[in-house]
Amino acid sequence: FFFSAEALISYVGESTVRLDSELKKIATSLGAGGVAKKEDIRSLVSRTAEVKPWEFSDALAARDVLECERILSHMKGQSSFGLLALSLSRIRDLIATKALERRGDIGSLASVLGRPDWQVRNYRHWASRYSSVELRMALISGADTEKAMKSGADADLVFERWILSILDRGAK
Repeated sequence: FFFSAEALISYVGESTVRLDSELKKIATSLGAGGVAKKEDIRSLVSRTAEVKPWEFSDALAARDVLECERILSHMKGQSSFGLLALSLSRIRDLIATKALERRGDIGSLASVLGRPDWQVRNYRHWASRYSSVELRMALISGADTEKAMKSGADADLVFERWILSILDRGAK
């Protein structure tokens, strides 16, 4: 239920009045004894809270194409340059995760990255979805993407193509 509650708050925000209203709607829809899953939140709740940029980098790290597309569609005001920087940072974090795993020192991940444990709790799982080569190529192609975005090309389109190329590599 924790992830469902987290999903609900990300969709609605922290207004207790709005949360109460949406919880009643979910309870009515699922009936007595129903268990709300993240998918239920997506289908039953209207997003009123602004999408946070790290939600996108989480979806990228999880290699979730549909979630990346959904989040991007709700982030029209967000700069592609900012999202590129955030994405590249997450890719570097996953590279570091893989390196620490190879060394047998994954327990130091949070301190190496300078983050609290709760922020890196999914990194090991996410890193397992990519090969080291894929992450390295994503980082290299990210530099090319930034260059193309700054050259006058449609920055949003170039960024989206880069994201799809990263996510598509795993499907092949």
